Amino acid sequence: MKIKFKNLLITILFSILIFLLINTKESTYENLDELEINYIDVGQGNAVFVRNKDKSLLIDGGNRSSSSYYYNFIKNKNLKKIDYMIASHYDEDHISGLISILENFEVINVLAPAYKKETKIYNSFKRSLSNSNAKVINPKQGDKFYLGDAKVEIFWPKAYKNGVDNDNSIVVKISYGNMSFMFPADASKNVEDQLIYSGYNLKSDVLMLGHHGSKYSTSKEFLKEVNPKLAIISVGKNNRYKHPSTEVLKLLNKENIKILRTDLDGNITIKCDGNKIKINTKKSKSRKSYRFSKLAFYFYITPAIIFAKLSESPLPVTIT
Repeated sequence: MKIKFKNLLITILFSILIFLLINTKESTYENLDELEINYIDVGQGNAVFVRNKDKSLLIDGGNRSSSSYYYNFIKNKNLKKIDYMIASHYDEDHISGLISILENFEVINVLAPAYKKETKIYNSFKRSLSNSNAKVINPKQGDKFYLGDAKVEIFWPKAYKNGVDNDNSIVVKISYGNMSFMFPADASKNVEDQLIYSGYNLKSDVLMLGHHGSKYSTSKEFLKEVNPKLAIISVGKNNRYKHPSTEVLKLLNKENIKILRTDLDGNITIKCDGNKIKINTKKSKSRKSYRFSKLAFYFYITPAIIFAKLSESPLPVTIT
């Protein structure tokens, strides 16, 4: 009798578990203000603008040759102030454009690495930073802040080392509702390996490839942990480094990850409501004239499917 009752109880509990698994759905977010992320076409460099509600964040500012274009891009956003600026590390192609922003905008907080570099662009950046009224923060792994309703987490570095550039990169993840975005800057595979075992949730729907898609970043193991649906590569056309590497492109294609590139697609704008994202790409005809072509591509990304739209013709692409 006891055995029959025990079996019955197990059957009931198992049935309840199955019911819950079938009927449990991912929570959806309603009434969230739009999160906007711009991956700016600054040639061979990195530059990202993020906005939610009335809060703004800059992640890097591109190279010298694109500084004027970058400045005008940010100026046209009609911002009263810049709430957060992140200088991921002190390479010229990441911090050059930030100098004019520091000199012409009110910047509230600047997150920058705590290491020194003997270059003219580093000295110019530090001088402009010193002359500003910005609060300087040297972030470390585990730090976080909020940009409106978006959570911004610092995954790297654990500590800063002089004589190191790329592996001092500030690695950032932005989470908004059910969607998330990763920005590894120029962090190498060595950093990626440590992040895999860091205990942090690396899963991100959109990954901005590390080091412009070079072969020294984006390992197979790291890509598996992040598991993105979309990879964005900020890279200059016909650059001398031959970025992105064929090796990385093959890996992305093998994993059926959608790829967008600033050298081919121009400025890439993401708008997210917390449950899905819409992507608009605009290729600049001439960076000096700031005129953009009318051709725009749109992508709607949910946890299960991407809908790509060119003009008025929808094309569904299933992601598994």
